[in-house]
Amino acid sequence: MKLSLFICTAILLPQAIQVTAQSGQSLPSDGLELLQKVAQHYADARQYWIESTEERTISNDYVRQWTKTVAVAAEEQGGRTHFEGRTQLGDAAEISDGLTIWKYHATQHRYTAKPVVEGPAVTKPGPVSLSEMGSMRAKNLRKSLAASAERFNSAERLPDAVLVVDDRRHYCAVVHIGRSDLKRTGPEEKFEQSIWIDKSTSTILKVVERSSGTLNGIAQDDQVTTLYTHTVLDSPLPKSLFAFSPPPDAHQVIAFPSPMEEPFGATLIGDRVPALKLKAADGTVTPIESFRGKTVLIDLWATWCAPCVAALPALAKLAEEGKEKGLVLIAVDRDEDPNKAAAYLKEKGLALTNFHDGDGQIESMLGPSPLPRDLIIDRVGWVVVDAQLDENRLRSRLAELEPAFKDFAPKAQANPCVASK
Repeated sequence: MKLSLFICTAILLPQAIQVTAQSGQSLPSDGLELLQKVAQHYADARQYWIESTEERTISNDYVRQWTKTVAVAAEEQGGRTHFEGRTQLGDAAEISDGLTIWKYHATQHRYTAKPVVEGPAVTKPGPVSLSEMGSMRAKNLRKSLAASAERFNSAERLPDAVLVVDDRRHYCAVVHIGRSDLKRTGPEEKFEQSIWIDKSTSTILKVVERSSGTLNGIAQDDQVTTLYTHTVLDSPLPKSLFAFSPPPDAHQVIAFPSPMEEPFGATLIGDRVPALKLKAADGTVTPIESFRGKTVLIDLWATWCAPCVAALPALAKLAEEGKEKGLVLIAVDRDEDPNKAAAYLKEKGLALTNFHDGDGQIESMLGPSPLPRDLIIDRVGWVVVDAQLDENRLRSRLAELEPAFKDFAPKAQANPCVASK
């Protein structure tokens, strides 16, 4: 099943929702028991398929921020899983048919495919890629619903209501929680949550949570509306959920950049380096293909970029160390003045091979991205690193790339905090 088709039939907009109260009903005084039963329904499910759309608005006297997150979570026996999330930070999916696990970053047009490892998975703790924040949310979707009642000491049952979603009527029980119902109150000055439960399926259809408090002395309001647009518990699931068919523009890579190196712009990791034409100050043109057979490090910089110029001495030293080992280090400046970068390098006595991207052709071919930007191209022309790297991480990545560069690895620092006898 192609990723481009996922979710599109499931997104519901708040404007399509209407709520009609049903009057004349006798109401239990406590909705906590109902909420606990519904939460247990999610916890007991052997297989599930849940889709949600969350809209959050944060506002104060100085800013109003709206964000949206769409999540898909499905799981069944045999290790078949589908977790997908779309956020303002990226669009990623993790899908497994029980034999292969695919990870797909839609915004980067990249995916990995690895065999499923038998036995308990060992995951090292560490930072999460920005692109994968949405899929991480999807992984926690069923767990969060199964924990719906854990935060509360009590809950009020409101009159039942009809929730109309895209012209379909859902008969719902409604539960309301206030700040006094919380087991543990936080810094919020106000808190309330309303939950609509579909009576025919005993599943949560909608949650609205409002809170307000003070952040850095500024009063702030937070409202989160979540619609559970599709819920299937313990019923057969389509096999297409657990199959991955890469889109035509997607490329398979061995691994994604580490979260510390993930670019905030275009990335060429896993691609052939474009046919760059490097223009020197005297007008001569050097094609990037002329360096084939060597490892090439391209550093994109400008004299107006403080982190860029701060890194130049270390780059010049690395270029000197690497020239006998098969490393070619190329600097490409993006200054407006074609002579400014060359004059700066001469003034500072930095021996770097520099080219000027005066017409923006190189930026156009590599894609826009903040500066500084470092690309490492292997000996056969594949981009293996595309990131913002400090000196230590740059040297580490080169040392990992091939044995000739093992001496580039940063030297271990002595621990200054050793207790003396």
